[in-house]
Amino acid sequence: MAVPQCSTGIAIGGAFTGTVINVTPPNTSREALDTSHMLTPSYRTYVPGKLIEGGEMTLLVQFDSAVTIPTLGALASTTITYPDGDVWTFDAFVMSMSPTADLDTVMQATVVLKVAGPIVIT
Repeated sequence: MAVPQCSTGIAIGGAFTGTVINVTPPNTSREALDTSHMLTPSYRTYVPGKLIEGGEMTLLVQFDSAVTIPTLGALASTTITYPDGDVWTFDAFVMSMSPTADLDTVMQATVVLKVAGPIVIT
């Protein structure tokens, strides 16, 4: 059942719990290995690669210099808690943080995390 996304929680390393405006969860993927050869009839053939790419997670947060975002490159346990009760837990590290300060608005920052292992969904 669809649940309005108004109370999704984010925790990074148990330290960061800033005000999140938007979250784009990790998008996992797997390589498709081309097994086509000279005798393959009309369509290419593929097998799945062994390794899964955990992807990246992007956050848009209200920027507050008093709230510490984990150090760039430091691995941290990351948790996304959705309003329907689903919890995604994975290790990740901050790849980038880009604050913005527009005229007459609340300061915001875009934070990009790289997933560094399996995503456990409970």
